[in-house]
Amino acid sequence: MVKIINKPIGRPNIELDYNRIFQMAKDQCTVSEIAAELECSEVTLAHEKEFTHTFKKGQEAGKTHLRRLQLRLAEGKDPVYERNDKGEIIFDGKGKPVVRESGFAPQASACIFLGKNQLGQTDTQNMNLHVEVPVTVLHKDYEKGKKEKEKAPEVKPDY
Repeated sequence: MVKIINKPIGRPNIELDYNRIFQMAKDQCTVSEIAAELECSEVTLAHEKEFTHTFKKGQEAGKTHLRRLQLRLAEGKDPVYERNDKGEIIFDGKGKPVVRESGFAPQASACIFLGKNQLGQTDTQNMNLHVEVPVTVLHKDYEKGKKEKEKAPEVKPDY
């Protein structure tokens, strides 16, 4: 007689947290990084249609976020100063304005780096250069012919 045991066959199903997947994809994590964080294989994730959709959506949201950040960095930010009831800037004992929120100068290098590495932007340089160089071409027998010309008497034609 065969005894039947009610044991599940195969691996247990994994429940994926799609909000977490979206956030990790938005942070530009790779599929292998997400798989490691969720403790499953990349193949398991690849078979899930909802994962692929959520991953692509997260990546695009991350690119949009980077583009917004790029614009903010390119613009810079003015500092915000403390003001009194009349709206006048408050100065400290040394005569400097009291800063409530510091500002920053535009950061072009950060924008360029992010644009090239995350958004696929490239530099294009058009180098149309027109150069005119005077060239004198001398034949190998030039000096020899010049000496023979000096030695030979000038012949005048008879007319």
